[in-house]
Amino acid sequence: MHENESTASPTVQEDTAITCNVPGVVFSPLGIQTDRTDLTRDEYNNIFRSVLKLAKSANWLLGDALNIAERQWGNKATGSKYAEAAAATGLSAMTIRDIVLTCKRIPLERRHPDLSFSHHKEACAHSTNPDEQDHVLATA
Repeated sequence: MHENESTASPTVQEDTAITCNVPGVVFSPLGIQTDRTDLTRDEYNNIFRSVLKLAKSANWLLGDALNIAERQWGNKATGSKYAEAAAATGLSAMTIRDIVLTCKRIPLERRHPDLSFSHHKEACAHSTNPDEQDHVLATA
């Protein structure tokens, strides 16, 4: 375990979890699957909000997944995952590296849901000191 890492699972607020609780609607890797033609406006809004949360969360999810692999199995396992992530997303290895470092340097409990991933990345570029990063994020 790295210094300053907690073994406790962070608590995710109910309203920030990414789910689609609409019967007959499934999110798949290629899109939204449904045969429903009777969606209510509320059900559609639920789907739309879920998609927006996924889009906003993509970098966080990718970086956290690669950091989990690194913690679990070390750098040997993550090297191939970086290449796989770059190939799957079309992002450069440097961009993947920046995503991973941002997620590592700003853990879930210090992330600001109202700020973009780019804000957090800039806070990391500004300083490696968590207090200074928090100040940058608080004033963004």
